[in-house]
Amino acid sequence: MATHVSKVTVQLQPALIEQMHTAIAAGQAASQRAIIEQALARYLHALERERMAAEWAQAVSDPLFRADCEEIARDFAALDAEAARRIDDGH
Repeated sequence: MATHVSKVTVQLQPALIEQMHTAIAAGQAASQRAIIEQALARYLHALERERMAAEWAQAVSDPLFRADCEEIARDFAALDAEAARRIDDGH
């Protein structure tokens, strides 16, 4: 499957560009594009983790969410105990 690649022009600090060229010359990175794509992917992944953490923090403060979690834990407690017993018995 072919993917479309968009071109973007950005201005970077000269020190960053020098470090990027040094990393490429040392074989630590394949290309400028690889470095920038990896850095951007990591940054966007971190933003997504922060968003999800904020949502979980909000959910945990919701009494209905907490009650649902406690109900699920009670529902699975017997199954968890049975699984632990089987593991202890070597089954």
